[in-house]
Parts: sequence; C-alpha cells; structure tokens
Amino acid sequence: MEKRKEFTYRGKTIEELKTLTVREFAKYLKSNGRRNVLRNFQEIERFVGRAKEKLKRNKRIKTHKRHIIIVPELVGMNIQVYNGRDFLPVEITNEMLGHKLG
Repeated sequence: MEKRKEFTYRGKTIEELKTLTVREFAKYLKSNGRRNVLRNFQEIERFVGRAKEKLKRNKRIKTHKRHIIIVPELVGMNIQVYNGRDFLPVEITNEMLGHKLG
C-alpha cells in the first residue's frame, strides 16, 4: 500500500503552523498576503476567536468577510460566507492556506 504524502506549507506541517500566531504565520506568505495580514492581524485574530467560540457552542459560523486571509487555525472549519443573497458553506482545507475566504 502506498503511503500518502503529508501536507506541508513552505516546509512546515499543519501542526507546526497552528502553533504560530497570525503575525508569525505572515512571514510564510507571499508579499501581498503578508502585507494584508500584517495590516489586518487584529481583525483576523478576532474572527478566529469568534469562530472558535461558536464551535464550542455548536453554532454555525456565518460571516460577510470574504477578504480575510485563511490562517492555520481556520483549517478544518465549516464557515458560511455571504455572497450577497445567501450564506454558502465553505469547508476550509489545507490547500486554501494563504488565500482569501471568498
């Protein structure tokens, strides 16, 4: 049986990335994403905190913020993103790291 290759992002495993803060993770992004994260890190940290609280209470995570960069703490979450008419479910995967939510 063939062993599946473990996911890495810029040489770091997802477990190593989850231990980093948002500002430390920004060092691994490309320039545009890094600039965006460093300018808006407080907003991203608040969003991640609210998402974790909602998960603890078994509530759905809904947001209008499609411009937030996906950080390692969001991987594995199901987030409902507003598209102008409806909230569409989006499952955050490893491959989405460093991209925008919407």
